Amino acid sequence: MVTGDSITEKNFRAGKNWHDYLKEDLGFARVINDGKSGTGLTRLYSSYPSIYERIDSWPAADLILVMASLNDGGGNNAGLPLGALGDEGPGISYYGDCKAVIEKIIGLFPLTPLGFISPPPRGSVQDRGPTYGTGAWYRPWNRALKEVCAAYCVPCFDLFQNSGLRPHLPQHNAKYFSCSAAPQGDLVHPNDLGQKIMADKIRPFLEMYF
Repeated sequence: MVTGDSITEKNFRAGKNWHDYLKEDLGFARVINDGKSGTGLTRLYSSYPSIYERIDSWPAADLILVMASLNDGGGNNAGLPLGALGDEGPGISYYGDCKAVIEKIIGLFPLTPLGFISPPPRGSVQDRGPTYGTGAWYRPWNRALKEVCAAYCVPCFDLFQNSGLRPHLPQHNAKYFSCSAAPQGDLVHPNDLGQKIMADKIRPFLEMYF
C-alpha cells in the first residue's frame, strides 16, 4: 500500500511512478495506490479527502508507505502552524497532524510494517516561501515529520534532502520534470526519469528496514 499526493498518484506526468519501479525491482506481487493529487496528511483537495480520512477505507496490506506532505503547508492549509511535538491533532498543527495520521494507521493496522517518506523538493515558490534549498519553508516541517516518526518508532526516509533532484535548476526541470503533455516541465512532478531516481534512493531504505 502506498499513499500520497500527485507524485504517487498515477497521472499523465509519468508512465512509471517510484512505486512501480520498486515493484519491479523488489518483486512485489502488487501495489495498492492510494495517492490523490493535491492532498496531504490532513489537507483535502477538491473532491479528494485527506490521507487521514482515506485511512478508514484502506484494505489490509503487507506494508504501508506514506509519501507526504508538502501540500500540508499550502492551499487551504496555508494557515496551519508548524506547532510542537506535544500538539494533538488533527487540525491543530503540522506536528499534531503527523501524530494523528501515525496513530490512526497503527491503531487500525497494528501489525503492518509502516514507513514514511518525505516528499521530493519542488522548484516553485509558495506563500510560505521557496520549496527548495536552504531557505525552503518545508525544512523545519521535514524535521518535524522525522521527529514524530522517531517518537513512534516509525522508519522515515528523508527524500526531501536526499533525492538528488534539483527542480529549481532549468537543466533538471527540463530533464526530470518534463513530459510530452508538458514539455516545458512544471518544477514539481517528476517524469519517468525523475521517478526512477526517487525509486533508486528509496530502495535501500526499504531493504534496510522492511
